Amino acid sequence: MRTTTVAMGISRWALAAGSLMTIAALSACGSTSSSPNTTSSLTATTLTSAELASKLEAGSTNLTSAHLTLSSKVGDRSVLTAQGDETLADGKVTAMRLNEQAGTIKLTILLVDGGVYLKLPSNLNQSGKPWVKATTESSSPVLRQLAASASSIGQSASLSQYKSLAEAARSLKVVGTERVNGAAVTHYSLTVDVAKVPSTAFTQATKTALEKAGVTEIPEDLWVDENGRPVKGSNRFILNGQVVTSAFTISRLNQPVTITVPPASQLVISISAARLPLASKVGASVCNPAPPAPASAA
Repeated sequence: MRTTTVAMGISRWALAAGSLMTIAALSACGSTSSSPNTTSSLTATTLTSAELASKLEAGSTNLTSAHLTLSSKVGDRSVLTAQGDETLADGKVTAMRLNEQAGTIKLTILLVDGGVYLKLPSNLNQSGKPWVKATTESSSPVLRQLAASASSIGQSASLSQYKSLAEAARSLKVVGTERVNGAAVTHYSLTVDVAKVPSTAFTQATKTALEKAGVTEIPEDLWVDENGRPVKGSNRFILNGQVVTSAFTISRLNQPVTITVPPASQLVISISAARLPLASKVGASVCNPAPPAPASAA
């Protein structure tokens, strides 16, 4: 399985907490470079990176749960949509349930009690049990990679990461005040220096992959409420000459959320690698979809 995680830059910045299928589905298309975001025409004011970082840190401290939505496109073609819930402590994910569609693959990912669980389409899991646990001993390389990456998946979805990203901003401005879900929020535009992002936000492997692809900075727009909580974000990259856009929203803050391990009666520990497609093949179907079948003769 191809694990070059250039596209993790897209997934992380969009708060993607999804599977390595999602990451590889984008990275299989090729290397990326950053592209400036288009922002609104509101009058900009000044703010330091340290001030924004402090605001974001304070905002994430008291969060206990959130609802996430995510979308990513290559050109006009959707490559990822996702929505789900997570629980948090001090801004860090403690459990998460996410429903994804990456290319043609629909799945549910569950992170709870240090484990990674997947609910796969029936054609990929014919065990008779809906849930599969990903372990480092799984026969499937995709499941092994998911298990090994559990910490980074949770890290990607942790709201506390935005403090670190703000601190690494090469440039930052306040675009203006806007409204999201009926509430007044502040729109920030920042360009983050990849080399300055600490390991709490980007692993060294991610930084290396981004740098090898020539991505040294990442443009990002963030919308932050009056309590310092990010409620919306967007970014864009150039991928093989095509524009890749991603966006996320965060809502239902501190609402009751319960996430538990699937019951044993619905769980299989491993399935044959033959029943789970290689992520590179998933990526190829996303980046180079097959042409439509010719119409049959009348």
